[in-house]
Amino acid sequence: MAKKPTNKQNLIDAMAGVAVEVKASDGAISRIADLAEQQHKAAIRVAELMDDLKTANEHLEKLKTIDLPEAMREAGMEKFTTADGLEVEVKPDVKVGIPAPRREEAYNWLAEQGYGGLIKSDIDILFDREELKKAEKLADQLRKKGYEVSFNQSVHYQTLKAFVKERMADTESEIKFPLDLFGAFPYTVAVVKASKKRKLK
Repeated sequence: MAKKPTNKQNLIDAMAGVAVEVKASDGAISRIADLAEQQHKAAIRVAELMDDLKTANEHLEKLKTIDLPEAMREAGMEKFTTADGLEVEVKPDVKVGIPAPRREEAYNWLAEQGYGGLIKSDIDILFDREELKKAEKLADQLRKKGYEVSFNQSVHYQTLKAFVKERMADTESEIKFPLDLFGAFPYTVAVVKASKKRKLK
């Protein structure tokens, strides 16, 4: 599989053939050419930093969710404090994200099981600036009058995550929780923080 181009390479490709050589005929042209060169270099530097940040985040995620949890599991420990005062603890966590094609199915499941209160509904109504008073009317009335109204439902990510964790922890419930319907992926994460002893050093 071909390697995905970096942000830096995408920028360089996009700018290829755009730059033109400018002969400074006076101070203004010279300054423009200098600033253009600075902006070009600054844009490349930002792209490099974005690539570095992406790589660093991927490395951190691997340490948190794979390497350190595996090392702790092999050692048979859930908590550990290093000689340098770093406190390590492995905790269960879950990633959630309802697949778009199954959103209505997931919302119906929540409503049928008595958790419909988790679903929040938003109505977006488009008005001209002068129509402030009309904005106070109900959505169905506005539709009859020809206004464009969009109706959306959603469950806040943190609310959904807390709910999924609660359902997964409920081992006494007779209702089998559909993990795949909510895009739930259980995993363990290592939490590392400096102890008070280390902070005082």
